[in-house]
Amino acid sequence: MATRLCPTCINIALKEKTLSDRQTKIDICPKCRGGWFDATELSRVLSVAINDLDPPADAEASDRKCPKCEMMLTRFDYPDTSIEVDMCRGCSGIWLDRGEFSMLNRDRAKHQDRAKLQEKEIAALPKPKTFKEAVVSFVDRMMVKFDV
Repeated sequence: MATRLCPTCINIALKEKTLSDRQTKIDICPKCRGGWFDATELSRVLSVAINDLDPPADAEASDRKCPKCEMMLTRFDYPDTSIEVDMCRGCSGIWLDRGEFSMLNRDRAKHQDRAKLQEKEIAALPKPKTFKEAVVSFVDRMMVKFDV
């Protein structure tokens, strides 16, 4: 296997690190402490990760190179967060700067908690008996949601 270089520090070799699950090995930069996750590694260790993530079509080009295949990375905000990540369109690996793993975990967990709460609120609503009741209920909720 060729030496993988840090996409941030450029000339620093990444060091392999085995994570707490004792199965997943990621590459860490000893200088900047950023981490490279090969295609499926992030979803194996981050319970709130998105499986089969693809960069959005409008994602911008990064100034960083993929440590695995040396293509230019693509930069975008990880879905449902404000955390900017770099991803390779070629091998689907993801580069996280120091601290971004923890921030992703926190922000994605908050998003999932909000989604679960909304599902519970919707399930608790009384079921309309007629189409007219359903329309009136929908309009009432929209007026409250948009403060009309």
